[in-house]
Amino acid sequence: MAGEVGERRLAQAATGKAGERRPVPTATGEVGEGRLALAAIALSLAGLLVLFFYAQGLEPTHATIPAILSAGTEIEGSYLEVLGTVSSASSRTGNVFINLCDYQSCIAVFVSSSQADVLRINPYLLKKGDRLAVRGTLQFYKGEPELVTLGADGIELI
Repeated sequence: MAGEVGERRLAQAATGKAGERRPVPTATGEVGEGRLALAAIALSLAGLLVLFFYAQGLEPTHATIPAILSAGTEIEGSYLEVLGTVSSASSRTGNVFINLCDYQSCIAVFVSSSQADVLRINPYLLKKGDRLAVRGTLQFYKGEPELVTLGADGIELI
């Protein structure tokens, strides 16, 4: 019985006598749940704004296909822009695969299905000999370099 009375008192202390919720006590004072939620939303929006403006400031490094191939994994993850000519283009499960060449060598370009939708790329409309500017990050897939497009300006017909 004494245990039940103690539990009731704890429940009343947590919710108040009329059942209203009390603010969460902290070392610096009391913070209401509404204020805590507002602070979390404000910080999230601030973080998104920082990321947005950071991404706007990213400029790709202009690179040639031979320079990329000779650098190997040293520049993996770099944001690059490469100019080249389409030697082939295909699509599997919505992903687009382009073989981009210059006068000496070629590099694979990968466009995910979600990016292909954003970029409105139809691989069947790309013709051998079309000139492209491709912007993306350099990654290695099965030991081979490929450019993975990012954002709405990932591929431009020039």
